[in-house]
Amino acid sequence: MEIKIPSTDEVDAAFAHGQGATRDLVNKLIGIAETLVAQVKKQADVIQAMKVSLGKDSHNSSKPPSSDGYKKPQPKSLRVKGQKPNGDNPVMKATR
Repeated sequence: MEIKIPSTDEVDAAFAHGQGATRDLVNKLIGIAETLVAQVKKQADVIQAMKVSLGKDSHNSSKPPSSDGYKKPQPKSLRVKGQKPNGDNPVMKATR
C-alpha cells in the first residue's frame, strides 16, 4: 500500500479552491492517519507476540529442552579473584 502525503502546493491549491476542497483534503489526511494507526497497531501486536515467543524456553513452557538453543554457561562464581584469601577460615576450624 502506497500512502501519498499531499505537497505544499496541493494544500495551497485546496485552500485556494475554498472550504469544500480544504475539507476534502483534511478528510483524505484523516484517512491516511487512520490507516497508519491501524498499521502501527498490527505491528505492535506482532512485536508483542514475538517478544512472548522469544521469552519462552523449556523452563516456562511446554517446549522441549532441545528447542532452547545455545545458551552461554552460567558463571560459577561472581567473585573476582584476589578479593579475599582462599580457605583457612579459623571460625570453621573451631567448630569442627
